[in-house]
Amino acid sequence: MLLLVRRRLAAAPGRWLGVTGVVGGVTAALVALSAAGVVAGDRSARAVLGRGPVESRAVVLSRNGGATGRVDRMARDALRVVGATRVARSVLFQPARFGHTVLRLAALDGAGATVRLRTGRVPRGRCAPRRCEVIRVGGPAPRGPLPRAGLRLVVVGTGDVRSPVPFGFRPRSGHPVAAGGAHDQVVLLSGDPAGLEGSVALASVAHVQSWSAVLRLGRLHGWQAAGAARRLIRVLGRFGRAQAGFTATSPAGRLRLAAARYEAAPGRLLAAGAAGIAVLTGLLLLAAGGMRPGVRAEDARLLRAGASGGQRALLIALETGTAVALGAGAGALAGALAARFALAPGSAAGAATARALAGALAPVALAGFAAWALVALAVSARPRLLRALVLLALAAAGAALTSLLVASPPSEAAALPAPIVPLAVLTAGLVLAMILPAVLRTLSRTRSGSGGRWPPAVIELARNPAPGVLAAATLAAATGIAGYGLAYHATLVRGHADEARQRVPLAATLTPGATLDSAVARRGLSGWSRLPGAAAVAPILRDDVFASAGPTRTSLSLLAAPAHVIAAVTGRRAATAGALLPAAFARARAGVTLPDHAARVRIPARARGDRVTVALFARSRAGAVERLSLGVARPRPAILSAKLPPGLRGGRAEALSLSPETGQLLTSAHQTAEGGGGAPASGTLSLGPLLLGGRRGRLAGWSAHGEAHGPPGAIRYALTGEDAAIARPPAPIDRHPLPVLADAATAADARLADGLQLDLGDAEIPVRVLGVARRAPTIAPGRRFVLADVSAVTGAVDAARPGAAAPRELGLAARPGRERVLEAAAVRAADDDGLGVQTRLGVLHRLRSEPVAREAAGALTVALMLAAVAAGLGAGLAARQALRTGRRALLDLEIQGVAPGTLRGTLARRGTLVALLGVAGGVALAAALAPLAASGVRAAVARAPDPPLTALMPWGREALVALALLLLAILAGALAVAGALREPRPLLPRDAETAG
Repeated sequence: MLLLVRRRLAAAPGRWLGVTGVVGGVTAALVALSAAGVVAGDRSARAVLGRGPVESRAVVLSRNGGATGRVDRMARDALRVVGATRVARSVLFQPARFGHTVLRLAALDGAGATVRLRTGRVPRGRCAPRRCEVIRVGGPAPRGPLPRAGLRLVVVGTGDVRSPVPFGFRPRSGHPVAAGGAHDQVVLLSGDPAGLEGSVALASVAHVQSWSAVLRLGRLHGWQAAGAARRLIRVLGRFGRAQAGFTATSPAGRLRLAAARYEAAPGRLLAAGAAGIAVLTGLLLLAAGGMRPGVRAEDARLLRAGASGGQRALLIALETGTAVALGAGAGALAGALAARFALAPGSAAGAATARALAGALAPVALAGFAAWALVALAVSARPRLLRALVLLALAAAGAALTSLLVASPPSEAAALPAPIVPLAVLTAGLVLAMILPAVLRTLSRTRSGSGGRWPPAVIELARNPAPGVLAAATLAAATGIAGYGLAYHATLVRGHADEARQRVPLAATLTPGATLDSAVARRGLSGWSRLPGAAAVAPILRDDVFASAGPTRTSLSLLAAPAHVIAAVTGRRAATAGALLPAAFARARAGVTLPDHAARVRIPARARGDRVTVALFARSRAGAVERLSLGVARPRPAILSAKLPPGLRGGRAEALSLSPETGQLLTSAHQTAEGGGGAPASGTLSLGPLLLGGRRGRLAGWSAHGEAHGPPGAIRYALTGEDAAIARPPAPIDRHPLPVLADAATAADARLADGLQLDLGDAEIPVRVLGVARRAPTIAPGRRFVLADVSAVTGAVDAARPGAAAPRELGLAARPGRERVLEAAAVRAADDDGLGVQTRLGVLHRLRSEPVAREAAGALTVALMLAAVAAGLGAGLAARQALRTGRRALLDLEIQGVAPGTLRGTLARRGTLVALLGVAGGVALAAALAPLAASGVRAAVARAPDPPLTALMPWGREALVALALLLLAILAGALAVAGALREPRPLLPRDAETAG
């Protein structure tokens, strides 16, 4: 039997090469997709492991108090077991007073590698009581000597700590300390943790010991992440049980996330490419149809020769199995070569390819068995059995598709189940294959709309529908896959752009860094506006506030920016900008101008009653607000005064604050703490005009607010806390509520309660909701919010507490075409000033570099190419099948006198009709699949995009692709029949008699 199969395959290779080619293409696609999934998953995992701040990749073991040498060795050994190459021990003391300076001492072994020197040198030797060398790494220079009994500190340099890992924060010399105490603390760093920790002079000062190491997670591959996470948890758990009192932080969560990304990628890519493979099913059936006549003829010959049923079945199984096996072997080899040289370049190519091939074994074996069974049935089953099998496959695919859609209906926020698109393509192809023969038969028995018969192409197609119907179903699936791929790509591109705009509304956003300094405080608005490529700067205020609507109190986010920016990012018309910043709020701030020549500011004051501390709030030209204490008003008339800093000259005096005298404030707080009620400081305060270097700043129109009321000449007060009352000029918020945009729920609450009030801690502001915004930039979905103009918000807050609402963020808008220039300039400037920066182009680049989404788009592109090939080959194979099965009918027509050219034209028109039917069905399938694009992208990116994705279908491109596939199918069919009926014309009966 094997010899017979070999001879048959060698005698007519054209019959089985189609099956071998299709199976080879499917196998190569499976192997390539598996390899692409491994590589994409590895890249996605490594992006998680190598991205983010350095502290997210660090392992830190900490404990309060001292540590013995044995504990030190055990901690270092535990970190080395989990992969640490360099372990750093650090000690951080709580602030302590050294003379007139508050110091925070720290120590770090290997300080020379962790500190970037500015001046001097690194500490040398041991930290001994007689001499302990340190460098200043935080805060201003110490004031005077640093005496402390039993410890002599010697400052040998200044520098910055490069990493926040050892101490949990990153101090910088010359900048305020960002953690653990007052802003004027000085941080001094020693290079000997053991010596500093053992100092007798510091025995009473609380301190924390830490052992830290930054793991080289970027060197791990995706398939190693899960094992690394398990080992890390196991080792740290064992160490924690052996040494009580330790706390550990580790990147185990990041490792688990990377492992999940790696494990999910191959399945997502196989799901993306399975739709293209489903298209090849119809092509495989067409190719199997080419084997059917020869196999059926040989089966009949064996039956006549007396072969048993088992022998005949063995012949069919061996012949079809050999064709499928040859295709699977060739496809696996081609896919492996593609994976090795195209998909996995670099040192990890061999490992990634081996894992890809191992992962592809099961899909390839399953696909090969399914292909063999399908081909064997197609070449041996009777027509009725084939129709029954098609109905059974349609019922199974439809039931599976329906159950998936019911169990997890696709939505913008939900991930698309992997089998939905392939099942939809398969179901559509089977439906078309079932209904087209019936439609064609019905048309062939009726008359056309003009009363005549339908064209011969329709009638001929109805007589022998199988090849044409399979070709039309294949072409429909190809067109539908093309539409889904175009919708997926358009949705992905739009989603990336929307998400980048949501995270960074303008070209760049600057945020406070480790020193907590804002961008505005570092350079001022004018300094940032001079950056190359900058078109405008936008101060941004963000805060978590409470909204009161009647008795309801709700937490929400306040986002304030210039009105035109709010209008632009919410998609509103330009009129919204004017509504958010009406004329009353847009006017210049009121106040008293501070002359440039004034060195001091003075004010006559007299308090009839309890003493009152008076302070002046002044705003510089750059916009910074400072509080100047003028002194205490007493029953006797006095002139209160304060030195006017040079930075405030030329600015404005905006308010005067009133507080109880310090002694009375402390007494009241003590009484309150003991359960009694502290009595307020009450009386009447008379204030004269501001005396500014020979000029008088009149306070006409000013009035007191808060815990006082009345004009400056007779302010009646009852004060309970610091800055409890403010005397200021009239403000717009006194007469008009703050105009805002809000989310739908907050706007509904405001309508029901007939008003809304924001509690910012230092101020309660009435607001008026102008309209509803669907979403707010940089605010998480589901979070309530209000949007307002930043100058209106700061003016309203300043009316209650001047300077309490200073913008902490800054947005930079770029000139057209200068986005990259501004991005580079903003990153450099932020690094110089120690600020955080995020650019829209940077976010967009990271989103577009997401490996799985990019490879999924590539898989759909490959599926589209396979679909195009399937469309062309399907049309050609269908035409050849029609020629082969209709050879007798064509010969009869030619003998009856029909010209060969006319017959070829009929065949070409038949192919055109098949192509039109297939493309029409494909366009309908694309329209059905397009809404699934958003869920498909959501499944590929493995996260929840913000804002939610919206499915898009570029119908113009879909029309072009459909037209291209239509022309390709028509051309392939025409080429397949172009050489037909070219042999010499057969003799008619009368011609034979004449010749005789």
